[in-house]
Amino acid sequence: MENNKNTFIAIALMLGVWVVFSILFPPTKQEPAEQPEKPAVEQVAPTQESAPVVTPAASPALAVATPAPAPAEEKEIVVQTDLYKAVFTSIGARLKQLELNNFRVEDSEGSPLVSIIDTFNPEKGTFRLNGNNGISLSSEAPYSVSAETSNISLSGDETRKLVFTTTTAEGVVVEKEFTLNASSYAIDLAVRVSNNGTLPVRGGLDLALVQHYDESVE
Repeated sequence: MENNKNTFIAIALMLGVWVVFSILFPPTKQEPAEQPEKPAVEQVAPTQESAPVVTPAASPALAVATPAPAPAEEKEIVVQTDLYKAVFTSIGARLKQLELNNFRVEDSEGSPLVSIIDTFNPEKGTFRLNGNNGISLSSEAPYSVSAETSNISLSGDETRKLVFTTTTAEGVVVEKEFTLNASSYAIDLAVRVSNNGTLPVRGGLDLALVQHYDESVE
């Protein structure tokens, strides 16, 4: 009995010591270890593939016909003297009418005057000039004229010069100078040629007297 009592006392002391120790030295709570943060993953919304843009092929340009240059406007210079009436045209710088004041077709008052040249077509006028062998001068080239008026009257011993000027594609300047004298039927013609281009030019000019043939006159 004595031994059992001592045993109970020892156990009670041990329990008392454990309780006091637990009160004085409570166990520390261990905080859970911090887990490393996982890198944030950016969620990208799936994109829809855009359909490829197809550019329509350019249609071939239609050839546009270049309009032909408008024909040059004709200018007539009428020279009236006591002896004749002369009509010059700026197309080709040609004489297309020459009417004699003192001569008639028939010996009667009502008869028409004699016309050495009489045509409405500039291409059939006389003093035709055209280039060849390198000078591209057309016989129907448009000319500028020095006369300030389209009607010129001469009398007595008066004289007048008419200067027609044109320039070819090569830069060749051609002048046709007519000298008219009121007291003479003669019409003098001087042709001057100068090269205003940058390159030398070879070639020549042909001058012809053209007489229009009227088939209605037999």
